[in-house]
Amino acid sequence: MMNADWTLLRIRYHQLRWEIRHLGLFSVLILGLILLLQFLCFDYFQRLPDAYLVVGIAWGALLSIHFSRQDLSFVYSYLEKPVQALCWEYGCYGAIFCWPALLTPHWYGLFLIALGGVAVAWIRPYQMERTPMRYLGRVLSSRHFEWISGIRRFYPLVLGLYLSAWIFYWVRVLPLVLLWLLTVVLCSFFSHNEPLNILREDAQSSRHLLWRKLGAYGQMQAVLYLPICGIQYVIFPDLWLFAGLFVPVQLSLLAASIFYKYATYLPNRASKSDIVLALVGLSGVLPFLLPIPFCFAVIYFFRAQKRLNYFFK
Repeated sequence: MMNADWTLLRIRYHQLRWEIRHLGLFSVLILGLILLLQFLCFDYFQRLPDAYLVVGIAWGALLSIHFSRQDLSFVYSYLEKPVQALCWEYGCYGAIFCWPALLTPHWYGLFLIALGGVAVAWIRPYQMERTPMRYLGRVLSSRHFEWISGIRRFYPLVLGLYLSAWIFYWVRVLPLVLLWLLTVVLCSFFSHNEPLNILREDAQSSRHLLWRKLGAYGQMQAVLYLPICGIQYVIFPDLWLFAGLFVPVQLSLLAASIFYKYATYLPNRASKSDIVLALVGLSGVLPFLLPIPFCFAVIYFFRAQKRLNYFFK
């Protein structure tokens, strides 16, 4: 314990303090979300196989976060004990949301989540030396450069999650959970800010840019997700509300990610890492939490519009 590497946890702590200070009263939503997820964890761990479902979702979330995070090069290059630092960070995530499992008959699930976090921390994503999927630039417009670069970088994970959702279309809820994990990955693509000349290209104003981005990416995401949601509804009619609200929730997460990128825009630089946005992403697996990502999308929209107005002068 004396030699534990707390570097990443200290960074996340300061990021969270900064975000809460700037959110003001809206930070109550974050506290409410954490408490709600803790309650749901406690409820699901009361019975099997729901407890194993929570463990699987936690593993999938950690895996998606690990492969899509943008600071791994820093972690491996500058931290003395990178794997240990990642273990402590992922363990802290699991403890915050899943500690109520200790009060249930299936308390051991919390330790399964912790073991999954340790296993994920030891995975070092492979860096491609050549540009994969070069044809992608001919399929998607150059305006969609975020998805082009992101899919090229994470195409094994993107294709794996999407194809798995189709393969397991007959399993109750599982395809939707896989699509939610895919949304987490897709949202991470908006982590680098384009140069100012590209920002201003074909954009009449800040409002026009934001709505065009959301419209283009939202349309593509809806086309990818709606067929699987429709199949789940046909096979499991009692999931009509879950399947019906699923796509709007994912679009709200996408909108929050896009608007946050431009709310903190600096030309040709990486976006600030937003731990609050990551917490909001957890609500994407539960459609009845639609108001939470929607509220943050609205908050970040007005911040993005205000910031971009400076660059469109």
